[in-house]
Amino acid sequence: MSSKQFFCKTIELNKFLFLRARIFLLLLAAHCLLLTVTAQKIAVLTPEKTGLSESFADRLKTSLAAKFKVLNSSLSETAFLSVNAERPFNMSAEEAKIAGAAIGCDFFLLVKSENLRRFSLEKKEYFESYAAVYAVSARTGRLVFWKLQSFNGYDSNAAEKLLFESTGELVKGISERLPAAAREELSEVRAKLEEVPDENSPDAKTFARLCRTGASARNIRPPPICTRLRRPSISRSISMKAAKSCAPKSFAGPVSGLTNRSPKPSAK
Repeated sequence: MSSKQFFCKTIELNKFLFLRARIFLLLLAAHCLLLTVTAQKIAVLTPEKTGLSESFADRLKTSLAAKFKVLNSSLSETAFLSVNAERPFNMSAEEAKIAGAAIGCDFFLLVKSENLRRFSLEKKEYFESYAAVYAVSARTGRLVFWKLQSFNGYDSNAAEKLLFESTGELVKGISERLPAAAREELSEVRAKLEEVPDENSPDAKTFARLCRTGASARNIRPPPICTRLRRPSISRSISMKAAKSCAPKSFAGPVSGLTNRSPKPSAK
């Protein structure tokens, strides 16, 4: 085999290995993405224990179980109640993160549904069934999905039927939004805090000027200067008093240091 043929075969082998490596990386990325989607744990909660809310939540859990790992309802409700949120549908981000950590989920859904009797000039009397669903991230405590669905009927059963038939569209929106929100949270870049520059760096003059004019514009705070003097500790004070009491009375200098004075000779 000539050197030219050997060189060509080496190039072909390298191309083949490179192609296999690319295929392997693509399959690995797809597998990781699939694991990210299927491993997401969600909890469906009904803070207001109404019959329609619980029925709609059960219908929602049954549909979501095909794409997510739905946690046990009773355990999730108990963990959520332990947080003692005063306004479950208007929680702060910190409260939502605490609730998500207590439940042990990636996202939790808050469901509220009612069937109300309405009156109008056109229809006179009719019934409205609505459902509001809030999806909250346990990682950031932010609201990542919100949907309000409302349907009217000539009686309560007709309105409820239309509401329950719309579950498929709602589940589709949740299934698309939650994985996307998880990817966005993982790719978020944390805010970089600016540090105090070195004394001999070119930014030292700029930093000094910002400190004089107000460093809040760049979120920079100079280090606090401690000007308070510490008082001697109690043990040190006691040791100094003990040393003074044991020292000869003829010594006029400090006990802890040396002195140039010598004791006066006693008069004979």
